[in-house]
Amino acid sequence: NLPIKELTKRGIQVTNTKGINSDAVAEMTVGLMIMLSRKILIANAASKIGVKKLYTDEFTGTELRGKTIGLVGYGHIAQKVEYLLAAFGADILIANHTPKEVKYGCQVDLETLIENSDIISLHIPHTKETENLISAQKITKMSSNTILINTSRGAILDEKALYQALVEKKLGGAALDTVKNEPMNPNNPLLQLDNVIITPHIGSQTYDTIEKTDLMVAKEFVHFLDTKQAIHPVNLLAENGGKYL
Repeated sequence: NLPIKELTKRGIQVTNTKGINSDAVAEMTVGLMIMLSRKILIANAASKIGVKKLYTDEFTGTELRGKTIGLVGYGHIAQKVEYLLAAFGADILIANHTPKEVKYGCQVDLETLIENSDIISLHIPHTKETENLISAQKITKMSSNTILINTSRGAILDEKALYQALVEKKLGGAALDTVKNEPMNPNNPLLQLDNVIITPHIGSQTYDTIEKTDLMVAKEFVHFLDTKQAIHPVNLLAENGGKYL
């Protein structure tokens, strides 16, 4: 959200709180997987108007154990998600734009992940290269039972194609904590579907994350005043031999 090039020209150091929200977003990601897999939202809505019969297919869900879960991207958040899913006994596939040493899963290409995952979770930034990465063509390659989770950026997913696939029962469900245009228009047709969970970009919105962020920023200021160096530098100075400000 900052004009990095202009700030660099003016000799202004930019830092960030790298990885500070990974626990919160990872926990929410797995929570959304459980909510959709176990049909918690549907069961909750039915309970509030009166459930007439127990043990029906309407409320019968699936477990995470033994399922193949694909993580698109392998940054701080995806690594935390991988760690949590390993405890559930899930089989984990990871697609990343560069090779990385993964801890509990197996790295594959994106096509293999899409075609073999019961649940797909997106953990990549929005760039020119990733815009609409999860396109209509890729969605058609997913299983009709696949659950799609997006807690990263809305623009990496073709929402119109997602809606069409959900309406036609070509996907099992979706959970979106982020959409292309935020806040979401209340007339968005995705909001009318019972196999979709929509939240207003609250993945990192915990009191714990706020406290950790405040502490990291304070430490960053103190460290910079003492050393003139940032702990988590973002921008470089070309005239400084490519070194951080």
